[in-house]
Amino acid sequence: MEHKKIHKTWNISGKNALKLIIQLIENILNDSKAEISITRLPIFLKKEYRNQNIKVKKGDAYRNINTYIKEKYGTIKNFIQQNENIFNFEKGSISFKKSYLKDKEDYIFV
Repeated sequence: MEHKKIHKTWNISGKNALKLIIQLIENILNDSKAEISITRLPIFLKKEYRNQNIKVKKGDAYRNINTYIKEKYGTIKNFIQQNENIFNFEKGSISFKKSYLKDKEDYIFV
């Protein structure tokens, strides 16, 4: 009997996933009124994800947004660094770049 490995896919990807993660981080930063430590960001992401009742699935199972970030980017720090045109990352804390905040409605996610 031959077993086939089933490749499970996420119900979000690409631009939609990036927009979702950035929106969650934006909500967190707006609530805090200050920069957030990169080490605390996953905790805040999980809380915001639950508060907004967002459902991210891989295959048939619901997953935390941090699981998606870890699988797609390796770490939250890698995600922030790969999107350095959006985020400031200094001394272990993140914030949005002023250029992103000014033009976010016109921002094109590539």
